[in-house]
Amino acid sequence: MPGPAPKPTMLKALAGNPGRRPLNQKEAELPPAKSTPPSRLGAKEREIWQRYARDLIDSGLLRSIDVGAFARFCSLTVHSEALAAEDWTEAFPGVSPEHRVRLLTNLSAAIRQLEGDLGLNPSTRSRIQLQGSDGAKDNKEKAAQASWRSLARIK
Repeated sequence: MPGPAPKPTMLKALAGNPGRRPLNQKEAELPPAKSTPPSRLGAKEREIWQRYARDLIDSGLLRSIDVGAFARFCSLTVHSEALAAEDWTEAFPGVSPEHRVRLLTNLSAAIRQLEGDLGLNPSTRSRIQLQGSDGAKDNKEKAAQASWRSLARIK
């Protein structure tokens, strides 16, 4: 199918459904992810997890089924940071500078895709608006406590 990938229903609901198309009301309700990182992640990946996970879970964007994608984001971020470091040859012996540039480009593209899917980039967040008359703080609290189905009904 040509065109951009479909936007997740929760992100559509948080953005106020700008396309005005009917939201998928039969989408599976999944429990929020746990704040503890998966055991397969290394120490540096766990640092990335701890940096972002709590905010994503509190906002309802990180669900149990998204843990694999978020773990990939953490791993790719660690590899990208290692390749971008000045002492990258120690972490990746035998990798030529030309190959390093290609790896960084590919890692950056993969990270950008995951950031968009997980709501981690500014353009995705700029489209998310909580609507309501109770004030922004109350809306954020409601979003953190509600499932995506109830988010579509916040007025």
